[in-house]
Amino acid sequence: MDQALFMVLLGMYPVLTGQSVGVYDDRSKIVMLSVVYYVLFLSTLYMMGQSESMVLMTILYAMMNVILVSFADLFLEQVHARFRTQAFLEDLERAHRKVEELTLANERQRMARDLHDTLAQGLAGIIMQLDAVDAHLTKGNSQRAQEIVQHSMVHAKKTLSEARLAIDNLRSKTFATVDFSDAIRNEVERFKNATGIQVLLDMNMKGSIPKLMMEHGLYIIGECLTNVARHAEANHVWLYVRIEDGNMKLEIKDDGIGIAWSQKNSLTGHYGLIGIKERVRILGGTLIITNNIPRGTLIQIDTPEKKGENS
Repeated sequence: MDQALFMVLLGMYPVLTGQSVGVYDDRSKIVMLSVVYYVLFLSTLYMMGQSESMVLMTILYAMMNVILVSFADLFLEQVHARFRTQAFLEDLERAHRKVEELTLANERQRMARDLHDTLAQGLAGIIMQLDAVDAHLTKGNSQRAQEIVQHSMVHAKKTLSEARLAIDNLRSKTFATVDFSDAIRNEVERFKNATGIQVLLDMNMKGSIPKLMMEHGLYIIGECLTNVARHAEANHVWLYVRIEDGNMKLEIKDDGIGIAWSQKNSLTGHYGLIGIKERVRILGGTLIITNNIPRGTLIQIDTPEKKGENS
């Protein structure tokens, strides 16, 4: 009977100590309870007249405590790890949903930007050319009007091709085989033929040019020239392009009427300016718009080198 009671006591108090590991997170409380249970265990042995077995029972009690407390601690650690994993999974699912939402929003913005940079810019150019045709026909200059009509036909076909690519591929244009300097010269030549505004072009390019920089850089230049034709009432445009070691600097200056402060700082209703700002942001660059004194506008764009960008 006494032996059975010893075994019960030997197992009960360590079990209670192990349970305290799950109840309390504070180790000081667990230690205090362990001491209390140990004192109760020794007191019970003493009251039962088993003082001679106290040393042996103390050793067994300590071993049982170590085993059960270690097991309880390991078990609880696994439980907590499972809870943490579950929480991480829930956070990951929320983050995944957020990424999907942002991706959809970004795709909408990109589609709107690309449609603007193809259809809107293209149609704006055709309208300017038709206005020029009308002006020449009014003056009886049919030969010049015919030349502009030919340019308009080429430009319309190009706009249609780019619009199809934008719709089919969600990208406005592929620049895998395009020479950036030639593309800029073609854009400037198209602008001069359509508007009659003189453009002084200064280009200096060294090293490889990332495809992303070519794509956005060309459309930034095109949008700036379109804005000059539509709003600036300018006679001359100065275009400076410098690319070296993956860094691009653009300066577009005109001698027009300038840009209003409210228009420069407002995004509402000026999608061309929105597109320029978005493309500069994608390139990680800076955009500065300055009203020149006494006339004109200066647009300065500086993009840093994009590490790891494919050329």
